[in-house]
Amino acid sequence: ALTLKTREFEIGVLLSMGVSKLKIVLQFFLELAIVAVVGFTLAVISGSLMAKKVGQTVLNYQVSQSDVNVTGNDQDIFFFTDANDYFTDITIEDLTSNYEVSISPLIIAQIYVAGLGIVLIS
Repeated sequence: ALTLKTREFEIGVLLSMGVSKLKIVLQFFLELAIVAVVGFTLAVISGSLMAKKVGQTVLNYQVSQSDVNVTGNDQDIFFFTDANDYFTDITIEDLTSNYEVSISPLIIAQIYVAGLGIVLIS
């Protein structure tokens, strides 16, 4: 309602020139869709870049925490490693070098569809 109120003069000029109300409404929806697509594209690109950086940081933190050993002079302290350490052939180096964060095209399509749906409904 706020955007229509501010564009009242423009709507009046278009109507006086003979443009149909349907074309004016379609123009408004097209403008909203263009802005939304640009915004979603920027969000997907920046989100993907941030996800890669955050994922790498979390992985590095987990690796650094797994390297911490319990030390002490007390004989009552026992240290057990994770059971997965005994049943895998994957090394930490292999994991960190092959680690990759990506966003699937299906998720990107869902973002666009949901976002455009919200824009059109609102």
